[in-house]
Amino acid sequence: MKTTNQRIPKTTDYSIFEMHPLNRPLRKNRNRLVASMMKYGFPPSCAIHVRHNGGNKLLVVRGHHRLEIAKELKLPVYYIIDDTPFDIFELEGDSALRWSLGDFLFARARAGDVECQKLLEFVNKHGISSGAASALVGGYAIRAPGSGGGNGAAGAIKRGAFKALSLDFAKKVASVTDFCRESEYPFATSSAFVVAVSKAIQVEGFDFKRFMQKLATHGHKMKKRSTKEEYLEEIEMIYNAGHCKDRLNVAFLANNLSKSSR
Repeated sequence: MKTTNQRIPKTTDYSIFEMHPLNRPLRKNRNRLVASMMKYGFPPSCAIHVRHNGGNKLLVVRGHHRLEIAKELKLPVYYIIDDTPFDIFELEGDSALRWSLGDFLFARARAGDVECQKLLEFVNKHGISSGAASALVGGYAIRAPGSGGGNGAAGAIKRGAFKALSLDFAKKVASVTDFCRESEYPFATSSAFVVAVSKAIQVEGFDFKRFMQKLATHGHKMKKRSTKEEYLEEIEMIYNAGHCKDRLNVAFLANNLSKSSR
């Protein structure tokens, strides 16, 4: 049976649309979606969701990537107008095309959330992932990649309840990753390394000044690793370089610290 599109309006007048102010930024990597739309066009079943903006424009609530690609390919855009009031964060949080944590952080910051603005500034300045940075800045337990369970900070950002409580500690960790970035170490902002640094710094007796001095002279000996545990061994090697008497079992103590904080 042939279907009809009579009930879904379409247009090539892209000027009638504007992006919702709280939506996530447009992604650069859209290759799959571009290829799909080049092959199939803009099907009515993928109509974008818009609402009136109180003037003469339609706010794009969902589908702004499809709209931008349609503009590039000069395709007609199908759209559905729905002015039902809702929280865009709740709507997209349960979407099949789920927002990333970075999307929520960007949107919350743009919506005027001061705490998320502080976090986003930290992320942009230091190049640390949104997940690791939110745990550091928010004072949550930071976990190794793949450990599961989340760190609590992500949920706080999504709910609009995030607080930047540990900026001083986060900046301390960032001073290590910044040095490694400037030295062009390939692992500088990897999640496993960031976790390892955060754990090492919390070890009782760990002399941060000494570590930074050792990092400056011996950091080039560090290798790219896969796990937090392996990076902790690297950190211990650097920390104890040239010391025979006052060596510190950084890896062992940091791993015990991780176990006790679960």
